[in-house]
Order: sequence, then structure tokens, then C-alpha cells
Amino acid sequence: MYACLLFQLGVKYFFCTEKTKKITFSNRLFLPSVGALAKAISYASGINPVCITKPNPYILEILHKKFNWSKNETLIIGDIIENDIEMAKNF
Repeated sequence: MYACLLFQLGVKYFFCTEKTKKITFSNRLFLPSVGALAKAISYASGINPVCITKPNPYILEILHKKFNWSKNETLIIGDIIENDIEMAKNF
């Protein structure tokens, strides 16, 4: 996979945005999701990712510090109410 080549060329940081293993469709067919791909890359490269999964507000804290955001003036939107609302509350 291209990610493994990038590690060999000097990429130092490996982040993933979720741990979901698969995406299942209404007809029960499925495809691997980010979590499965991250595990494959990790296994092949020996480098473990930092998972920035919702509702963990880690990435929001970094962006808040970098751009000097005011939390009271920040709007967070998302597509999955349980994860996105919880992340905003945790922030």
C-alpha cells in the first residue's frame, strides 16, 4: 500500500479517524473501513496509528490552540449525532 512506501520515505506521523472495521450495506455486502485499513498498514509497517476517533476531542484541542479559536464562537457539525454531539460536548 502507498502508505507503507510513505513511511519508508520519511513520513513520521500516522493518524486514523475511526476504528470501524467495515461498512455494511443494506444488502449485507460490506467493504473494509478505516479501522481495517489502518490495522493492515500498521501490521505491514510496524507503525501504530494515533486514532483520533469521535467523540475524542483531541483534534479539536490541537486546532483550538493552533488557530486560537474561542470555544464559544466555534460551530461543529457532523453526520452521526451520537459521536459528533458527544465530541462537541467533550470539547
